[in-house]
Amino acid sequence: MSFCETELQIAKDSAITWNNLLREVCENKLIANPIILGGPNTTVEIDESIFSRRKNEVSRVLPLQ
Repeated sequence: MSFCETELQIAKDSAITWNNLLREVCENKLIANPIILGGPNTTVEIDESIFSRRKNEVSRVLPLQ
């Protein structure tokens, strides 16, 4: 949120509202046009650690894969 506040020069509440709106737009697009991962005889593995937060909100840079 602080990045959006700084770069867009908007209040924290506005940044949160816009973030939620854009997340909803993306969600609706994905629901209307689902993406199929994998296929016949294909195993898809998703590492849940990339989606989780660290303890005490300590930030870190995630590796590019």
